[in-house]
Amino acid sequence: MGYVVAANPLGQMLFSPLVGWWGNKRGSVRLPLLITLALFTLASAAYSLLEVIPGDKKIYMVVARFFVGVLGFVVGPGLQAAVTPLGDHGVTFMMLPINILGTSLTMDQFAWSKKEALYYMGILMSVGAVIACVTFVLIGPLCKRFEERKVMLWGGFFLMVIGRVLCIPWGPDLPKIADFGPYNNITEDDNGTEIVGCPITQEWCLYTPQLTITQFFIGYGFTSVGYPLGVTLIQTIFSKVLGPRPQGVWMGLMTGAGCASRVLGPVFVGFIYTRLGTYHTFGITGIMLIISMLWLQVVNKRLIPPEANQDSHAPGKEGKDVEIPLVNLRSANIQTSHETEKHNGASDCDKA
Repeated sequence: MGYVVAANPLGQMLFSPLVGWWGNKRGSVRLPLLITLALFTLASAAYSLLEVIPGDKKIYMVVARFFVGVLGFVVGPGLQAAVTPLGDHGVTFMMLPINILGTSLTMDQFAWSKKEALYYMGILMSVGAVIACVTFVLIGPLCKRFEERKVMLWGGFFLMVIGRVLCIPWGPDLPKIADFGPYNNITEDDNGTEIVGCPITQEWCLYTPQLTITQFFIGYGFTSVGYPLGVTLIQTIFSKVLGPRPQGVWMGLMTGAGCASRVLGPVFVGFIYTRLGTYHTFGITGIMLIISMLWLQVVNKRLIPPEANQDSHAPGKEGKDVEIPLVNLRSANIQTSHETEKHNGASDCDKA
């Protein structure tokens, strides 16, 4: 299952820089967008017809998800290149990730059935999506009051660190243990009731404390706020640092780097969680976020756009992030060029 989930971001990771370069080379993103949309349509059709396609359906599923992934974030760099002249008010792309661990985690920790896990996780994720939408609306006012880099670091990454720490089990009891038989394929007991609980084959279930519902919900809430802040602002800041230049390749590389984690994530979860448990899963991801925060703090000054950095050293200017009017900048350069040409022409006439 981990490979099926990872196939989607793998397609995004491989094709994002290529489509970004293609859009820059052509000077237009129309053809790349049309081709990726066509691939997405064909792959989605193949995905919906898996039941009637003969042969190994697992291979077809992986291939279909791979080409579905070509669209998602691949379109982002192409459109980012298209809206570069619009400056900071261009389109910012964001996707709230589906917590692939959520269903199995709640089934193991809370002894929920598959039906209950899907139902309650669906509600939780819907609430998280609403929280994320509200967070998007608040990004603008927050960045007017505080520097974007601080909002990204302390409002985005730090809240996600808190979300991971809160999901480290601190309950007094052990989870309910479930025995699915010697081959781990028995799903119901003799009475026809679904067997629920943490599988006995996962040895950590026998000694690791149970995750409480309260801490899981609170941790998910912190993540729902921190993720949109962090991902949105890191793309915005990166776009500002690049400045008025074709951004397709660089945005594609950044998107591909982000997709690499989504490729490794399902495999990581499948291996670390099932073999080592919740301590290692949330502990390792929390440490990775802390390392990212430290690295962002080290390169903090490099995240300041060149124009904003010059303004901060000007007399009477405070060291705050400012908007870079890419369209106005380009127009001003053209106007300056025309004035220079006129001036040179007048000078030549005077000399004559």
